[in-house]
Amino acid sequence: MRLKAMFKIFLLLMIDAFVLIALFGYILGGLILLGIFLYTWLGEYVSLKSDQAVKLQYLNPFEQEKLSRIRQALIRHTREKKDSNIENIQFYVIPTEEINAYSYGPHSIAVTSQLLQTSDELTLTAVLAHEVSHSLNYDAFISRLIFASIVCLVAFFSLVHAFFLFIILIVFLLLDQTDILDLIIFKCITTIVRWCIHAIQYIIYFIYRIIESAISRKCEYRADHYAVELGYGYQLSYFLQMYVGNYPVHRLSDLLYSSHPQTDKRIARIEEAQKQISNTMILHPFF
Repeated sequence: MRLKAMFKIFLLLMIDAFVLIALFGYILGGLILLGIFLYTWLGEYVSLKSDQAVKLQYLNPFEQEKLSRIRQALIRHTREKKDSNIENIQFYVIPTEEINAYSYGPHSIAVTSQLLQTSDELTLTAVLAHEVSHSLNYDAFISRLIFASIVCLVAFFSLVHAFFLFIILIVFLLLDQTDILDLIIFKCITTIVRWCIHAIQYIIYFIYRIIESAISRKCEYRADHYAVELGYGYQLSYFLQMYVGNYPVHRLSDLLYSSHPQTDKRIARIEEAQKQISNTMILHPFF
């Protein structure tokens, strides 16, 4: 899983390098690419700091013991069932009343204090197994990388906008076009240029939001399936039914921009995955 994720990251960075060098040249393009990578890499730790995440070692004895047992269970199960080592993934607690869990990147996942205190260990293990999948697949890392790349692309068109306005202004000044009609023409041209640039930026952002949301929903299904493979399908379904529920859909954008699939669809896929795994065990009882 990690190798596949690292290949995706390498491919995205190569695409960024090609585009940035083509737009800004080797030196400036390389510096921007370095900035994108640093933002993507450091974003995991900046987000943890921003959310006031508390590392497992610094929790109170009750929370530390509970989360430690869950972490050890996940380390054991991922090694036995998926041949993966997650010992380098650190577990954190976010001090909030919200009931949720997060993957911040390849090296850290977190659970809210409310969920840690109120949930039983099996259910919480199922939720964190889901987050382990996100970490192993570098989902948060890749999401930040794509976001930073899109921001740079949108910023480039802002520079193009400023450049065109400057050129238009210079042309009018050189031609000494200063009467009322010329000023009206100047205003119309600059307005059209601004609308065109904003339209391009909006289209880029619109396409990014749709694609990013679709990828995010696919990642959620994959993480659910991973938890099922570790043996926590029933517990994950219980958590989704009790604490998540379906998201309200009032507009088309609610569907297009949703980062998570509807809960009933997730539960249906979890149940289907459980049936497939059960059938496999029946057909191959010694494996």
